[in-house]
Amino acid sequence: MAAIPCGIRKINVDTDIRLAVTRNMKELFAQRPELRKSPSIGGVYALLEEKKSAFDPRVFFPPIMDTVLTGTLPDDDVALLMGRVEAGVKEAVGSLIVHFGSYGRAPLVEQKSLEDMIAFYKQ
Repeated sequence: MAAIPCGIRKINVDTDIRLAVTRNMKELFAQRPELRKSPSIGGVYALLEEKKSAFDPRVFFPPIMDTVLTGTLPDDDVALLMGRVEAGVKEAVGSLIVHFGSYGRAPLVEQKSLEDMIAFYKQ
């Protein structure tokens, strides 16, 4: 918090997101053990078990890579897992938005088109 008055506005949240998403996936399989044998997401569980020390959710995504890359939800099990992924992201980022005093400030951000951003970064 002491950094904010000094003008620092950027924070790195990647590790927080990774930890929250991986925890949420593990909790899903703990709460719903039948999903461990799901044809669509059972492979995610197998990787969670095989690589217990990993915390980057991308390590566990290969069995559902089509969904990760395209957003397509082929069945309810994948939809449930991706809901937990989304919840982990929101949990990590949402708490940081509040903690760093950014809640409610989105309307203050000037929206720019892609063309405007290209021109800005060319300068």
